[in-house]
Amino acid sequence: MVTNAEFARLTGCNYTMASKIRNGARMPSGALFSRIVRVFDLNGDAAVEAYAGGRAVFSDYIEREVFSAGLDETEAVETA
Repeated sequence: MVTNAEFARLTGCNYTMASKIRNGARMPSGALFSRIVRVFDLNGDAAVEAYAGGRAVFSDYIEREVFSAGLDETEAVETA
């Protein structure tokens, strides 16, 4: 599981931006989006599709693929 602080450190954004991306309040810039995909080794096509879906869709995607990655479904629900 990745925390907001770890996400911020790994992608070069600040904690507040990490939190806003995670909760759907903001979308990452193109440069930050590229870093997220690269740092977390995300599927580029799936990431672009989620990004194109807007804040809510991208937030759900990033929560699942980054913040809750490696957790089984029960753990992800308990930590959300």
